[in-house]
Amino acid sequence: MLRKVEVKNFKVFGEQVFELPEHLVVIGPNNCGKTSLLQAVATWSEIANHWFETNPDFARIEDGNYATAELNLLRFDAVPLRDFPHLWRNKLVTDPICIWLETETWRVGFEIVHAGMQLSGVRPAKEVREAHLERCKENPPTVVYVPPLSRLPVAEGPLTEDGVRARLRRGRISEVLRNVLAYVGRDNSKWERLQGIVQEFFGYELLQPTAGADVIALYRHRPDGEAYDLSAGASGFLQVLASYAAVLFDEASVILIDEPDAHMHLLLQETTYRKLLSFAARTKSQLLVATHSEVIIRKAEQEHLRLLWGGFREWPVNKNMSDVLRLPNEVLMLAETEPGILYVEDESDLNNLREWAQVIDHPSFRFLDKPFWEATAPGRKKDFAAQAFSALHKMVPRIRGVELRDGDRSAPKKSPKGLRRLRWRQMEIENYLLHPLALERFVLQERDGETAAHVREYMRRVLPAGIFETPFDVGDVLPSTKGSDVLGKILQEAGLQLKKTEYCRIAAQMRPDEVHPEIREKLDAIAAHFEIGTAND
Repeated sequence: MLRKVEVKNFKVFGEQVFELPEHLVVIGPNNCGKTSLLQAVATWSEIANHWFETNPDFARIEDGNYATAELNLLRFDAVPLRDFPHLWRNKLVTDPICIWLETETWRVGFEIVHAGMQLSGVRPAKEVREAHLERCKENPPTVVYVPPLSRLPVAEGPLTEDGVRARLRRGRISEVLRNVLAYVGRDNSKWERLQGIVQEFFGYELLQPTAGADVIALYRHRPDGEAYDLSAGASGFLQVLASYAAVLFDEASVILIDEPDAHMHLLLQETTYRKLLSFAARTKSQLLVATHSEVIIRKAEQEHLRLLWGGFREWPVNKNMSDVLRLPNEVLMLAETEPGILYVEDESDLNNLREWAQVIDHPSFRFLDKPFWEATAPGRKKDFAAQAFSALHKMVPRIRGVELRDGDRSAPKKSPKGLRRLRWRQMEIENYLLHPLALERFVLQERDGETAAHVREYMRRVLPAGIFETPFDVGDVLPSTKGSDVLGKILQEAGLQLKKTEYCRIAAQMRPDEVHPEIREKLDAIAAHFEIGTAND
């Protein structure tokens, strides 16, 4: 059983250590490295077998390194590659890739040294003890890798056992599934076991494959029914069949399965994982599964579940993963690097805040000029900010958040840890643009003096007198008015048609003493919570 995997310079990993439980269910967002972890184990297995075949005496050379075995890309099957540099993190090939596996009896690392686009060298790491190499060679892990199944070809010619194995290592089981079934069918006990699995899952009868110019593999829905080619099978049926057939083909001690839930109904996902786990227990093999399935996550034993993001850590089964798994990768990346995330109603709110921060030279402008933010309306579910932030905080515990709500929305409920929730005292953010002098100045810039004078007279007619005397008291004189409605009519009088997202052009024309004190108050709160302009910034 594998206890530990260590990788360096491999695909998405700079340097990462994975302490493995008895069986592993690894979860995380897209592009976090789940598939790369499985491929690292498959790569180690392939290059170890290749090196042992070419260096039986474990001799070292003058510099203390073990001898290097050449590896041509055409003979490398563990990872589909156009050229070898794609195997390196960021294609930086100056340092070798190093992958270590550790079991109860040995710890062995292998290096891949770049030699060309189509050529590399492989060797044990210099630190590997010869005694460990001996024990590893005597009892190597047999690894099989099963990715999500793609569409089956209509026809499939017969292949040698090594040819089938090579394609399986490349994750191309859809190209050789009929051949795999043919080889499994040569062993009566294996074939009966596979037939039993198909019968138990689907009630189908799997027929013995036949080989001629093509390999023919058929199944039928009931014993007296028509026989169909595998290419007619539903994707869920084929995924289950491929997983078990590949495992039986190689009698693996380490079973790597990438998204066993692919194409499957929820009930089938649970059954598949449960039976794979039972199968691994009977064969004394170790199951390493990468998945997005909440069904499998809930079914997994607590001690088997690991989250891959910002490290490799245990994940409680009772923690909801649905929101976490839907987080876009770019959001997670920003959460790791930005001081915080801002939740506002829509883009127009953000634009106004940015312009006001610039007008008053507020430190929050540095954040607002290149913000990490999400809109909470329209079309978002109720209390979106709390749910979205909670999911993000599970993945990146250091992240902080601020939600800024309009005054016409209900007061925020209890805040999740790390999220500060603020609410405008006026109806909406556009109310703070209702400053007569700033509006007149804006119209003058956009039109001419005559239009500006016309708008000034219009505002005198329709707006309460108090707003001209004390513009900051607009909330008192227009307590239940939406500023966007008033602004729309004023701009119409000026012959201007602005989108709501363009109202920030008015904010940009305001002078520092025309910016409402509550604006500064909210900007102060954002800066303080994100520690912008502090010693920690």
